[in-house]
Amino acid sequence: MCDDGVENSLHVSFLCSNGRNCWHQCNFRDMVQATTIRANFAAILIFTLLQRLGHTQVAWMAMTVWSLWQQQNNRLWHNIIENPMQVINYNMRLLEEWKLAQNLQQRQMSDNIINSPIIWLKFNDGRYKCNVGVSFSNISDRVGISICIRDDGGHFVLAKTEWSHSSAQ
Repeated sequence: MCDDGVENSLHVSFLCSNGRNCWHQCNFRDMVQATTIRANFAAILIFTLLQRLGHTQVAWMAMTVWSLWQQQNNRLWHNIIENPMQVINYNMRLLEEWKLAQNLQQRQMSDNIINSPIIWLKFNDGRYKCNVGVSFSNISDRVGISICIRDDGGHFVLAKTEWSHSSAQ
């Protein structure tokens, strides 16, 4: 989608001009630039940054990486082009909503109050739900992804799991 280089996770998340602008806007530019020089895979870069960041910064970094990937998908599949400030504002809103939800959950748990039972609501007929999981293992130097697709009745349709070596240190 951009003409700056190969479209892979490292490029989309850290190397393209849009990604660099986002990291600059959230004051991570210097740390990302210094770490990018030594990393040639996104997983290595993410692990290295996670070791250097505090709890709040880790949440912000995770949201930014996810938002940059989401932004790339929006550009590719929906022809929606967002500037770096839109990504940052979206991150701030999502993190604030997440913090509010966490605070509410902690308050409810500490008060032992359950107002209503938690129930699963069926989605529309003919729809499918796809759960995606991604894992990074610094110890085994592997990256994993798994997907599970269920139909509108919650019945299993398809699943897949893949691992690959990041092969960079």
